Amino acid sequence: MNALVGMPSGYVGAAALGSMSATLPSVAWRSRRIILVCVVLAVAAGFVYVQTATPIYTSTSQLYLDYVDITPLTPETGRPPQTERYLHTQAGLLRSRPIVANAVQTLEPQRLQTFEGVDVPVAFVDKNLRIDVGRKDDIISISFDSPYPVEAAQIVNAIVSAYMTSRSEHEQRNASQVHAILNKDLGDVRKELARKQTELEEFRKTQMPLSLGPEDGGGVMENYLGLQARLSAAEIAAIEARSFRDAVKALSLDAGALRQYLRLKQDTGSYVSEVQESPLEGRLTELGLETSGLSEKFTPEHPTIAALLNQRSVVEARSTELDSRFVNAAVAAAEKYCAEAADYEQQLRVLFDEQKAQIAALKAAFAGYQRLQSEVNYLDGRRLTLDQSVREIARIVNEDVGQLRMAILATAQTAENPSKPQKSRIMALALMLGLLIGGGIAVARDWFDQTLRSADEISGTFGISVLGVIPTMPRHAKTSSPGPGVLRKPDSHEAEAFRTVRTAIFFGAPRQRAKTLLVTSPSPGDGKSTLVSNLAVTMAVAGQKTIVLDADLRKPTQRLIFGVDAQGRSLEEVLRGTVKLNEAIGSTEVRGLDLLVCHGGSPNSAEILNSPRFGRLLEVLKKHYDRVLIDAPPVNVVTDAQILAAACDYTILVIKADKTTRKMAQRAIDALRSVGAQVLGTVVNQISKSGDRYGYYYGRYKRTYGSGSNGDKEKAGEAQASHKDRPRAVVRT
Repeated sequence: MNALVGMPSGYVGAAALGSMSATLPSVAWRSRRIILVCVVLAVAAGFVYVQTATPIYTSTSQLYLDYVDITPLTPETGRPPQTERYLHTQAGLLRSRPIVANAVQTLEPQRLQTFEGVDVPVAFVDKNLRIDVGRKDDIISISFDSPYPVEAAQIVNAIVSAYMTSRSEHEQRNASQVHAILNKDLGDVRKELARKQTELEEFRKTQMPLSLGPEDGGGVMENYLGLQARLSAAEIAAIEARSFRDAVKALSLDAGALRQYLRLKQDTGSYVSEVQESPLEGRLTELGLETSGLSEKFTPEHPTIAALLNQRSVVEARSTELDSRFVNAAVAAAEKYCAEAADYEQQLRVLFDEQKAQIAALKAAFAGYQRLQSEVNYLDGRRLTLDQSVREIARIVNEDVGQLRMAILATAQTAENPSKPQKSRIMALALMLGLLIGGGIAVARDWFDQTLRSADEISGTFGISVLGVIPTMPRHAKTSSPGPGVLRKPDSHEAEAFRTVRTAIFFGAPRQRAKTLLVTSPSPGDGKSTLVSNLAVTMAVAGQKTIVLDADLRKPTQRLIFGVDAQGRSLEEVLRGTVKLNEAIGSTEVRGLDLLVCHGGSPNSAEILNSPRFGRLLEVLKKHYDRVLIDAPPVNVVTDAQILAAACDYTILVIKADKTTRKMAQRAIDALRSVGAQVLGTVVNQISKSGDRYGYYYGRYKRTYGSGSNGDKEKAGEAQASHKDRPRAVVRT
């Protein structure tokens, strides 16, 4: 519940939209009379139409059309590609004006009743004629609607007969022309085929042995592939030679490193005759060892040491000379190796380009040969097709049937039952139309009328719990003797509804954390004061010490409900300090229920309720009472309710059914939550008993088992009997 306190108003609006589908049944139930009237009117209109409409009879004939096509069948459908389009064309010819006019002319001697009062029979037939082409077959259905079943069949058969006669004459008239055209085309194709065959033979004689022979052509391609492989290898060798040359040049400053590199590249040894280490290197090592051994015994000026050093200088000079000669030889060999690899690559590339040009010429010749061969094949196939078509056309002309094969699968028969109007379909449509119209009116009415009507609608729209619903009280109950209705009729539906609200508060808000309960409403006249008085009685009867604090300083009501005189002992006088709190608190006829009322009419009520003295008053009442019920002004009218809600433990919002709108309730909830109020829930007031399921079940339970409120009534009686003897609790401010 506390999680709902900080919920933004936009979320509540989204929840309202999300609950529209859940409230549709309730909307339909509230407008059930309108929906029922719409359904009855629609069904009645449908029934009248069915009874008064002229019956229409339909006659149908089926015509099979087989289109003979000389083109091959398509692999996708296995049927001539022109069949579907051709069938639609024939369907258009069936309802063409010449066919229909011929059919009407043959029917004129019979003086059909269908044409009575019709100025243009041809247009009338065209309007009522229906032609359907089969989707999976080559069948065309011809149908005609008429109030006279016999004449409908006659008209359909006349149209089919006129169509077949016209098509037969047309095909017979054009058959000879088609045969002549095909013969001419066949002659032209034969001449062209002979010319292309001669050209192909000439090509074979002059160019075939050179470019397309099995030996020459195969040898050229084999040489081409071999050169391509050798060129690739030469390119790789040239790259390696360049890399070897660059490495030798980079190591030319270090003869020792160059020797090590050449030792690893033994494949180039033929270019460098000496890659082993020079013998002088060993001699230098020996002289160095001898010098270091004698230097421990003799000084550097000793003749032996001087001779060794002199010999060492000579060896080093000779070694340097040999290294220089070795490096020069290695660099020259690397340059020669790189040049030879590049020359070899260039020679292969020239040979490869020549072979490539020869292959291109070969391909061009082969393409010309293929083109001639395909033209010859096409012309030969065209010749065979035309030859077959000429033979077929000749057979058709001789048989006098025309290119279109026709067969009547079903002649039009006299219909026994009318096809229109379809009574069951029309009645079903009328029923659905009535439901749609009634439902649309109900939804529109609910959309434009934003009044809240049920607890389910309130809970689903605003996302807060409903503590209970209070049924509509009879008029005489409102004008009877003063006092809460729970005391006057403890076994009534209304009293039980107040006890239900009490139970919801007890379980939803523990006593120690919900001592001060503020009761307010969006607007005046919603029944918040009545709820406060009756709820206080039920809490006191349940054994909780309760006080009613009338904080509506503008228009107080509790003193009128309980019938007390607040002169000289009101809330205003307590806050001014002129009267003590225990003197201002008045007792009621219910044990454990006290009352603190006010005069009203204060011009600065908001400042009074927001003062520290009023806060201390609430703290004192919380210490001496189990429940403090505060009757506050409407939250949408003045700011007093927001001030009180911020100071109380929980707030209860009273919503009056069929009066409070969604906008008013949402604005009240937003106003309370803006000051951090803990909204415990709502109480729906003035629910109609006709739609109150609770009232129905409670009345049934009461008739079966008796009143379930005897305990509360007995407690109320004991409270009234012993009230005079009960000592008053002293409350000090």
